[in-house]
Amino acid sequence: MPWPSRWRAPHPGESSGTRHCWPHRSATCAAHRLVERAQKYDVLLIAFTFLVFFLFETLWGARLHIVHYAVVGLALCLFYLLLLSFAELIGFVPAYALAAALVVVQASLYGWSLLRSPVKAAVFALVLAAAYAYFFVLLMLESHALVAGALALFFGLSVVMYATRRLDWVAAGSVARRATQG
Repeated sequence: MPWPSRWRAPHPGESSGTRHCWPHRSATCAAHRLVERAQKYDVLLIAFTFLVFFLFETLWGARLHIVHYAVVGLALCLFYLLLLSFAELIGFVPAYALAAALVVVQASLYGWSLLRSPVKAAVFALVLAAAYAYFFVLLMLESHALVAGALALFFGLSVVMYATRRLDWVAAGSVARRATQG
């Protein structure tokens, strides 16, 4: 019986299950594990970005279509493919910075064309860059990631509540209905 061509070793911090790592590619395996952890935050990052777009619509009067949301969502999904492909070549940390920078620039330029304002696009770029930076910190905080994430959600919701505290949602809905009807 020939020897297996890969090792089976338990993942640090896992109680059961095995991961496959080739002995000569341990750095690649570590990068793959970090990319896998990063993917666990993808829904949160996409939802956060959509929330920012929605706030731009309601607070600044921008009119965005569902297709605009979808295109930005696709750009955010592409981040993980870029991250994985770059991480295999240059390591996880530079790959994260490069992939995040590319997606922030792409989404911000698209936002600039939609919002027709360099200031609003810059605000969007700063918010998206801060989100990527914070998610990077969460990835590096293995043992305290849950509390850090929960606090970020708490403060994020507090900002949304503060920003929309004087918004008349009923009037905003009727204005939107009138705009789509005629």
